[in-house]
Amino acid sequence: MGALTRYVNTDFSDKVIVSSCDDALRLAKQILVENGLENRPEVELVHFDKLLVRRFCPALIIVFESDLQAALATSKKLKDYKDKGIPVVFGNARDVFFTKPDVSRRGISYAGMFQLCDDYINGIKQLDKSNLAYGEFGVFDGRTCTLAWQVFSQTLQHFYAFDSFKGILGKAPGEDYFYQTGDYYANKETFLLNFTVAGGQESRLSLVECDFDNSLETPDKHEAVKHQFGVIHIDCDVYPAALHALEFTTPHLADNFILLLDDYDSMWGDSSKGEKRALNEWMCKHPEWEVSKFRSYSATGRSFLCHKK
Repeated sequence: MGALTRYVNTDFSDKVIVSSCDDALRLAKQILVENGLENRPEVELVHFDKLLVRRFCPALIIVFESDLQAALATSKKLKDYKDKGIPVVFGNARDVFFTKPDVSRRGISYAGMFQLCDDYINGIKQLDKSNLAYGEFGVFDGRTCTLAWQVFSQTLQHFYAFDSFKGILGKAPGEDYFYQTGDYYANKETFLLNFTVAGGQESRLSLVECDFDNSLETPDKHEAVKHQFGVIHIDCDVYPAALHALEFTTPHLADNFILLLDDYDSMWGDSSKGEKRALNEWMCKHPEWEVSKFRSYSATGRSFLCHKK
């Protein structure tokens, strides 16, 4: 079952499939017909321009475009709906992990990297896994968290998701060229829908809303963490947020943990920017940690094995 049909089969009272491309809408209709869903009265296919003109508020918006960039652009234009708490999900161009992925080939891929992390943790017999958790900083619509759930749910006890749910906020000088304020904005409702549709248990999830630059390193946020992080995935893109995320995690780290930096080599690998700069500064400030490069898992994503000396 694909993403579009999964979302159409949810219990929302009314759902809109929206696209800026007529061909994409025709394809979406064809998928509905092939799956016997074309006569659902609560489902409507709407061109993006008409959605804005009508100004009605459906319970769920499903973005269906011809490619990922078009889907991200349409999603970004739906900010007003997100602000109202309406989930905005991707029906085709950016699937969440509804089931455990095939990791028979563990090359350069997110799924392969996460499975390697799981293998690594389970391979260390002396490691106490009874209080280990997964922490993600910068979760967007929850896609990577659904992957974490599919891979780590039998190994790690809890899942922490940190985000402003307002998109990218503060940036360092020079980062504006690569990232714009408000990029990668998804609301909490979208995240929770994707996590639960993928089979995630909310009882094992802590969703922490925070501005990384101003409200992350506060007593209440630290008190929300009841476990030690065995795997950390930082997808903050820009330097200030990434550094605050690293500093926040420091008192909650397991003695041996795996660090994933999704955009470590973005911005041409410039060490004065982004997550690379944040990690370099964190290592200088915390020499008690030995950090070793592990694997690449995307064009810019890098992983590290971290051991307390």
